[in-house]
Amino acid sequence: MATIEPYQTKAGKRWRVRYRKPDRSQTDKRGFKTKRDAQLFAATVETSKATGTYIDPTAGRVTIGELGEQWLRHRTNVRPQTKTVYRTAFHTHITQAFATTPVAAITPADIRDWVATINRGPQTVRRAHFVLHAILETAKTDGVIHKNPADNTPNLPKLPPKRRIYLTHADIENICAHAPGEYRTIIYIASYIGLRFGEIKALKSQNIDTKAGTILVEETATKNGFGPTKAGEPRTVGIPGFMLPELREMKLKGGRPFYQTPYPKTVEGWWHRTITRAGHARLRFHDLRHTAASIAIASGASVKVVQNMLGHASATMTLDVYAALWEEDVTKTAERIDAMRSRELCGQNVGKSL
Repeated sequence: MATIEPYQTKAGKRWRVRYRKPDRSQTDKRGFKTKRDAQLFAATVETSKATGTYIDPTAGRVTIGELGEQWLRHRTNVRPQTKTVYRTAFHTHITQAFATTPVAAITPADIRDWVATINRGPQTVRRAHFVLHAILETAKTDGVIHKNPADNTPNLPKLPPKRRIYLTHADIENICAHAPGEYRTIIYIASYIGLRFGEIKALKSQNIDTKAGTILVEETATKNGFGPTKAGEPRTVGIPGFMLPELREMKLKGGRPFYQTPYPKTVEGWWHRTITRAGHARLRFHDLRHTAASIAIASGASVKVVQNMLGHASATMTLDVYAALWEEDVTKTAERIDAMRSRELCGQNVGKSL
């Protein structure tokens, strides 16, 4: 049990609480002005030890700067470019405000004030907050703090809705008509199958099965060669029949038939020239993925099918991005159900309206 004893200071009588931590080592806390304050603290310590919520005060002295560097070192499960983004957010925005702040000392008010001082775009602010929240969540998991003070920060800026362009089949044909050589096939793959450009570059000829009408997506191109797909898992996607002749030709090349293709930039290179000639000067290559999703959804594909096609980590992510397209398809779905019912019951004296 904790013991309470008085001691003298120049400012007068003070009280000290001696107690043992869960590891049985002895420590104390001094400076209480009244015996009642000391007793309340002692009771709190004993209760926290009994309930398993005790936190060693010395653990909370580690600074945000120290814990942040440790957190970055442990981010071995993310892509190098993602880790670079985290590191930039940490050193640019977090260390300036909290580098020497003890983890246990930071409050929700501190974080609200900090968010208000970041004079950058909404995405930058939210990314910096995400990193700080993750660092503090590690401290919470390790038992350094009880609660994450970055939870439910109310003044985070809202992200503006992302601009998404959904091309029609005629738009795709128009763009392909202005694309030279193999670029036409690449545009088809992105527009109808939804592969990322890095995944297209990484395709091996043996990944393309024109007999089964499928493509195995298992790698993506990186600056240092090849790595796993963004979701970390390989996936098999279907090939629309009209694309099979061109893919057979590419398969005959062997190796990685698209690897030498330069990245599609919107300000120079083959992609810029193609979209400018086609009258779609603001089109991003990534918009072809959105187009693939919209075409698949319009064809009646389920959330799980679209998730697999695009290589999303979860169906929730797919819904977050494309939920509006399924909502727009509600009426069409009802019409298809009505048509199916009519065909099945055609000529039968059943199913009359009540």
